[in-house]
Amino acid sequence: MQLEITTPAILFPAISLLLVAYNGRYISLNDVISAKIKEYKESPDKLVYHQIENFKKRIFLIRRMQFIGAFSFFLCVLSMITLYLKHNILGQIIFLISLIMLGISLALSLYEVKISSEALILDLKDICDFRPSTKMKVKKLRREVNNEASTKE
Repeated sequence: MQLEITTPAILFPAISLLLVAYNGRYISLNDVISAKIKEYKESPDKLVYHQIENFKKRIFLIRRMQFIGAFSFFLCVLSMITLYLKHNILGQIIFLISLIMLGISLALSLYEVKISSEALILDLKDICDFRPSTKMKVKKLRREVNNEASTKE
């Protein structure tokens, strides 16, 4: 298979958007962590402690996602350079490694979303008995909210 010099460039917008999204997650998580640390210092709570532990995992993952995504970007550029220098086999191998790195970054992103969901469940457990697998509780909660809304009218 012949790889054109422009083929790796196709990934530039995708990788750039991923890096921006990862950076957004990092920044918003930083704000939440600061608030939770302040909350924990004011009144130590086991739930808040577990949330902070969850945040530490997420920060670690997001940093890895950013690094691997940026490395994938670098490999795309390197692939283009090797293709320009007529080292087609090497350029194809580097491009393949770049795609693999991008896939790893996306897989880490999926795992981070899973961990993020667990953090939300911890927040919800603080408010109510929340089990995401039980649709009946959600339906019951909706009915209660609707009943409260209709009695207020």
